[in-house]
Amino acid sequence: MHPSLLTASQAQVARSARIDLSVGYPRLRTSAARLAALRRAISSGGNAWVWEEEIGRLNAEVATLLGLPVNTEFLVTFSGTTAIGRTLQALAARREGSVIVTSPGFDSIASLAQEATGAVPEVVRRTVFREDSWIARLLERIRESDPSVVLLVSPDNPSGRVLTKNELTTIATACGQARTTLVLDQCFAPITPYGSTVPLATSVDGLTDWCLLWDSSKTVELMGEKVGVILPSESVRTCVQDSLGILHLDLPLSSIVAVRRELKVMRTTDGIRSLSDVVATNASRLRAVAERVGLTVNEPDAGSFLLLGVQGTYYEGHADRLAARLLSKHGVALAHDRLLTLEGHMNGSRESYLRVLLASRLEDINSLCQGLETELLAANARTSPVDIQVTGER
Repeated sequence: MHPSLLTASQAQVARSARIDLSVGYPRLRTSAARLAALRRAISSGGNAWVWEEEIGRLNAEVATLLGLPVNTEFLVTFSGTTAIGRTLQALAARREGSVIVTSPGFDSIASLAQEATGAVPEVVRRTVFREDSWIARLLERIRESDPSVVLLVSPDNPSGRVLTKNELTTIATACGQARTTLVLDQCFAPITPYGSTVPLATSVDGLTDWCLLWDSSKTVELMGEKVGVILPSESVRTCVQDSLGILHLDLPLSSIVAVRRELKVMRTTDGIRSLSDVVATNASRLRAVAERVGLTVNEPDAGSFLLLGVQGTYYEGHADRLAARLLSKHGVALAHDRLLTLEGHMNGSRESYLRVLLASRLEDINSLCQGLETELLAANARTSPVDIQVTGER
């Protein structure tokens, strides 16, 4: 898989950013006590092979986190990216047909779909600041193109919108009629700062074949230790499991133990609610500043992101320039729409935006707010736009 624009950008800004809010995993800085526990877990595991007992314990913690029966049996992989890639490979081998994805979205999905099928995926474009008829377009595409897989993200990345139970049922029914497998990436499902309920892929069981994907790194902050899990419907479980082969045997015990222990800590200390509260507090702070400087804010249902639209400001249509300015002058890194949207599927100036990771320390969000106020209040006072020369500007 070739590195995406977003992945390449994150690698570049990591060398210069003082505060990196361009990523998707929590940036709350794991406490010294948790780091000590992680070191103990790693040292106790060494390079041993994964034990079935530890896989079972991990499965129970993930199931509890997602609100599923504690005996739910997930398939465990190295990461969410591995989970997506292996699932698509299995389903592509099971039945010929295209893969439908949405854009903007998680940066690696389209390339993983192309790698699995050998063909460019079909794309249904979504908007992030206003409701549109993307589900109607998706249903039409399912009927017309007879895809093998529809891969959606709920809560969505970057918009944070959640597919309702009725919307999931409608999409799953269309998939069932077309013999299409519905794959739902739900790595942000536990993070519900606004009180929304996130229906899981399990809710459409019986309507179509389905797979639920989850990645621990979007919930727990463990300095690179992570796992990805797959929960397939019984109808496709064998083919997905066969695609993984003995992959789970290559997982280091340290990763399994570390993630499982951290999930247990979060469960017993109400850590998920605390994380959601951090996201809600940061969202409130950022909304107030956005209103002052003329930025548009989207309305996420869940997840860790907030989008800042630049329409009507000095940077209209060019959020990437504002991102470059924030990085060079204030050391704050953000993702922007050009990094999150597949080539040829941009929505124009009305959809130019910055994506902010809210699972961050309040002081980091405050630094971003200060940078936004400095740049936007000065820029908006200008009577006409001028070129802003910034190192690394697109």
